[in-house]
Formats: sequence, structure tokens, C-alpha cells
Amino acid sequence: MAERFYFDFLPKAQEAGHGDAEVASTVKTILDAPEHSWKKGMSPEDRARIDTFYKERYGEDGGK
Repeated sequence: MAERFYFDFLPKAQEAGHGDAEVASTVKTILDAPEHSWKKGMSPEDRARIDTFYKERYGEDGGK
């Protein structure tokens, strides 16, 4: 479902909007919602926090 939403539906909605500001704004609002933040990637701070957690839990190699 997510694949169709991100890689089929949203691009088609943008294309159908023909650059309409309201369509672009709606798509931006959707993608800016917290549940879609994974698509933007992880911040360096979040990555460091996760690395620290695994090192503390599993040792210096992080359980690798």
C-alpha cells in the first residue's frame, strides 16, 4: 500500500494538478505529517542516539 501511495498516487495527483498551488500545498501537508517523516530519512542526531543505545545494550560493536 505504501509503495502505491508514495510512488504512484502522489506523483499522479501532482501531475493531475498541473502545478496548481492548492494541490502542491495538500501534498506538502500530507508529506510533512509526522507519520510520513521516515521518507525524509533520519537526522544525524537520531542516528547517533540509536547507535548509542545499541552500543550500551550490546557492546561497542552494537551487536553486529
